Amino acid sequence: MRAGRLARIDSGGWAGGGAKRTRGRDKKGRLPELRTQHDRLGALFAALSELVGSIALDPESRARALHLLDDLESQLPAHFAYEEAGGYLSEELAAAPRLRHRAGRLQREHRELSLRLSHFARHARAGEATDWKGLAEELRDFIDAVRQHELEENRLIRSALMDDLGGGS
Repeated sequence: MRAGRLARIDSGGWAGGGAKRTRGRDKKGRLPELRTQHDRLGALFAALSELVGSIALDPESRARALHLLDDLESQLPAHFAYEEAGGYLSEELAAAPRLRHRAGRLQREHRELSLRLSHFARHARAGEATDWKGLAEELRDFIDAVRQHELEENRLIRSALMDDLGGGS
């Protein structure tokens, strides 16, 4: 196997421990920035995950969660935009055009997840009138959806790499 052609992008655990892989050539020179983004997002999602159980009861946890949501609301859409710049997964899909439909679905999820985050953050900022127990459940669902999205991107990239290395179907 031509392992030298692969480079690891540490996702910081935000996708449940998986790691993205992409071509080691990194023609666009984007790997360092993606690593940095994944590290930041990983830290935000880890902190939010820790707070989910306590935001319904603890005002300090709510304040911390609101701060984290503000950070996420700016960083997650920016991360999605960075992934899409120059063509979403274009290097990977060049080796595996059969995966374009899956990539298109994942790209559309970027907008859906960004809108969901904005909606969620707006409701969380509503203050005392907020149903914090319901919001905690929505937050769990949102975190799970983003993690699932990231895992699906990782799977797509692995499939493309297998095609590129001659192991795909």
